[in-house]
Amino acid sequence: MRSCESPIIEQTILHVSHRDEIAELIRKGRDTERLALATAVRLHLQHQVMVYRGRTAVFA
Repeated sequence: MRSCESPIIEQTILHVSHRDEIAELIRKGRDTERLALATAVRLHLQHQVMVYRGRTAVFA
């Protein structure tokens, strides 16, 4: 892992429609990023994340 990279702790998915406008896609993306970040921070603070030899284990 390069120094500018960090492990993936949390990933989320987002369902979008071809009918979604650009503003709606931006809002959905931001909401999804906020939820993923909040979950990742919580897991880290609760010591449920371990990085070993470039691999990440999440104990949730």
